[in-house]
Amino acid sequence: IENINATNNNYGIYLAHSNNNTMVNNIANSNNEDGIYINNSSNNKILNNNASGNNYGIAVLSSNNARIANNTIISSKNKGIYVCGAFQIEMTDNTIDSNQKEGIFISESTNTSITNNIINWNKGAGVHFDEISDGKITGNNISSNEGKGVSLSKSLANNITNNEITTNKNGIYLTSRSARNLITNNTLKDNEYGIYLYSGSSFNRIYHNNIIDNGKQAYNYGVWANSWNESYPIGGNYWSDHICTGNPSNGSQPYIIDSNYLNNIFSIFC
Repeated sequence: IENINATNNNYGIYLAHSNNNTMVNNIANSNNEDGIYINNSSNNKILNNNASGNNYGIAVLSSNNARIANNTIISSKNKGIYVCGAFQIEMTDNTIDSNQKEGIFISESTNTSITNNIINWNKGAGVHFDEISDGKITGNNISSNEGKGVSLSKSLANNITNNEITTNKNGIYLTSRSARNLITNNTLKDNEYGIYLYSGSSFNRIYHNNIIDNGKQAYNYGVWANSWNESYPIGGNYWSDHICTGNPSNGSQPYIIDSNYLNNIFSIFC
């Protein structure tokens, strides 16, 4: 399916129970529902399309093994990309900008990969995981979203790595018992909160992040058993407002994270 100008329709491109298709170089703009909609379909590719001004830019429901790459998805009235009940969805090198809700919203899915996308200026979160496991958010530029940069709810064992997350409300936000996630090698800069852990989100590992000039660098609200430090020789995080003297890898000069919990939370980076 290629080189179609699908504008001002109910749906731009609609696939149901249809496998092994490639959609490339199409324009799917100003449709009442979705620019590109896939339901109960497998092994499809969505490449180099433009989806602007739709309700949802791209929607993938109850489908497996889809690749969504090099698309421009802007100014959706709802979410830029919406995925629900899917397995092994790959999103890479897309531009997702100025959508009225989340840039990418993924629910009740596994093995989703979000890599090397530009996700800016969305009204909701840049990326939101809801009941997701074994997902990856890697190498993205996520900035200037009015909600969170990356938000996880009821999500387990995901990797958030090597992202540039700047000037959002919260850089990374975990809530509703999101546990056993790995957060490492991200730059979190100029957000209102760098990292915010809330509502039973425990047993997460958070280290080797650059946490720079956020309004509040990190906050731990009523949660426990998160690791902010992998101990010597791996260490913890870099904090722009913490200066150590020498190299006290024994933890004698820890960074103290704001918390409403009874005990202080420490992260050692020196």
